[in-house]
Amino acid sequence: MEIDLGLALFRVFRNDRSAFGYSGLFNDDLTARLLEIADAVSEKGGSKGKLSFLLVEAYQNIIRHRAALPKGIEQGEGRSFFLFRSASEGHHLVAINPVERSQVESLQRTLDRINGLDKAELKNLFLDRLQADHDGGRGAGLGFIEMARRTGNDLGYLLRGMGPDNALFAFASRLANDTPYTEIIRDAAILHGTVVMNDLLFFHVGMPTVQTADTFLTMLAHDVDMRSDLVQARVRTYELVARTLGEDPGRGRGVSVVKRAGDRLVFVMGRTMSHERAHQLRYHVLNATRYADAVHPSGVYEQEELNEVVSLNELARRCKEPLLIHTERLDDATLVLLRAVE
Repeated sequence: MEIDLGLALFRVFRNDRSAFGYSGLFNDDLTARLLEIADAVSEKGGSKGKLSFLLVEAYQNIIRHRAALPKGIEQGEGRSFFLFRSASEGHHLVAINPVERSQVESLQRTLDRINGLDKAELKNLFLDRLQADHDGGRGAGLGFIEMARRTGNDLGYLLRGMGPDNALFAFASRLANDTPYTEIIRDAAILHGTVVMNDLLFFHVGMPTVQTADTFLTMLAHDVDMRSDLVQARVRTYELVARTLGEDPGRGRGVSVVKRAGDRLVFVMGRTMSHERAHQLRYHVLNATRYADAVHPSGVYEQEELNEVVSLNELARRCKEPLLIHTERLDDATLVLLRAVE
């Protein structure tokens, strides 16, 4: 099932330069890691600064304003979710979180007032709200106003009732991108359902880089689970899966998925590679899964192949369930997906 999820995400975001989704602990420190992701996928220059601002504001909006819910609802229909997509036509992001019913009217009024204003009008509105805050009033919506001003775009949102006391708030912003907000929010809402149903903690689709790999390892250590005693083992398992598929930047487009399954974490990683390389890797994974050469690899290997076999043997011994591998033949490459349970 998890292999199918990784394959589905790879297909859904096949035309994106990068797609990142998160639904973990929502610690404040994750803000810095979002900036690292933005740095890895955006070009240098003015758009990079604008994108960083959007990511921080949207993510902080979840932290500051999400309503406290009973655990069952918090991990169900009221689950918070952050999505960032980067493609050739630009970037967009969606933040989904529960809010109290008492906030709904104010949110609607603020966003409706912002939409349709030009840059000069947005600047004046920002100054008015800033002055209200200074005078002891409510300078609400300053972040929303600045997001609209910096991007030159209206903002998208959807509010959906969730019981008598709360509502689910989906907020979207875009940069150098004219995709309709109805489409952006609809797609994010469908993905939100997938996140809830699969207890998905985070995923990434795109070209793996050293920077994104380091960022995801840090996220795994700090942003997905409160049990710090399990961190070291889980980070090591993630490293071994990545190493097995090939760590070199530019080696192939990939997908990474981290999800919960009861008290365990499931990792699904995939990478495109040559058909020959995929066939060789499949052979080694099946051998490791059968615990062949579990202590000392036998046979004659090139150094790179030997390193791979050693890593796979360690991975097979660490995992709570047998390794699973799936290969999907594409036009000019093969997508190899590996599932490991820690």
